Amino acid sequence: MNDGLSYLVTSGLQAQGFKVPNDASVCGFDNGQLSQLSTPSIITMDIDFKAFGQNAVEKLFSRMGNPEAPHQEVLLPAKLIERESTQKNGTRNKIKQQ
Repeated sequence: MNDGLSYLVTSGLQAQGFKVPNDASVCGFDNGQLSQLSTPSIITMDIDFKAFGQNAVEKLFSRMGNPEAPHQEVLLPAKLIERESTQKNGTRNKIKQQ
């Protein structure tokens, strides 16, 4: 989910009494400002919007010129930005079942 939605999820969990990251981990995607402003700050993936946009436009024009060409999967680089909203596996509090 993008960082705006990650921010809302984190806020919603906290409003329900959950502690992030002790009870639940949250990870976003796009390294937006809300991931930095959130408490705790949200781990996210940083992407190059210019490269993503350029690739999308190139693929669009290619598809327009050759609509019968097979679909292609494109992997573009992303960088993990480690912050405070996750914990290592095995260190999380177990939520009591009621």
